[in-house]
Amino acid sequence: ITNNMSSEEFVSLLNEMANEAFIYSALLDHSHTLWENEDEISSLIDEINFLRFRQVFPLLVVLYRKFGNKERNEFKKLLKLFLNFSVRSYTILDRNPNEFERKYSEWARLLREDKIEIKEIIEFLKENWPSDDEIKNKIIGMQVKNEKKAKYILVKVNDALEKTLLHTTWSNQPTLEHVIPRNPNEEWKRYLKSKNMKHEKFVNRLGNLTILSQKENRELGNIPYSEKRKKYLEMDVPLNKVTFEKLEEFDEEAIRKREEIIANLIVEKKLWEFEN
Repeated sequence: ITNNMSSEEFVSLLNEMANEAFIYSALLDHSHTLWENEDEISSLIDEINFLRFRQVFPLLVVLYRKFGNKERNEFKKLLKLFLNFSVRSYTILDRNPNEFERKYSEWARLLREDKIEIKEIIEFLKENWPSDDEIKNKIIGMQVKNEKKAKYILVKVNDALEKTLLHTTWSNQPTLEHVIPRNPNEEWKRYLKSKNMKHEKFVNRLGNLTILSQKENRELGNIPYSEKRKKYLEMDVPLNKVTFEKLEEFDEEAIRKREEIIANLIVEKKLWEFEN
């Protein structure tokens, strides 16, 4: 805003700001009317907000203004690209989410001024894309104290194993289950001692975590692993069947084996891969 701005220019600027504020508010709410009949876009926005990837929002506003109204598929592709990049970089590899915040803001400004092309942004992401090997190496041995992060990874791997896209756990609010309980009873303490395992070393390992419904989680509680395993294999959760079917004992080797299976599934199912 300048003193030399005409009333027409001022009104135009206000309208532009109001339009961008409306888009920004829609990006904060996956059920917003702007995403009506756009289930895939709505789900992507839900995931972005669940993981709190707000640094990219100014750029997404500009991308929606360029593509959202007329080229929804292009906007959807870019939305998924930034989500996948963020999951690999920040959720899994633990990079600083502010790492590219300045870059996102710069791209938003240059796009508004038509001084950069989308392909340049895509090329930058491709050059900085975390590799499958980096992801596998991080998953194996991963300590996860952030339950949202653990739940997201496990749910998405489980959904990739579902036979039908209509049967997904993402929207069903699963809970996070610790195989080795966070507050072990005396029986679990004896079990861990027999396996020469320290509770604090393994309780937050990704291989010790899985997903259940709230009801199932309450029912399992502190029951022994042999009983838990039977329950896991009876449940309609593909991830549990795939990872527990060969693990009759639950020791350090078994936890690592589960992490290896999860890491391999991420690669095999092409989760959060670069798509252009």
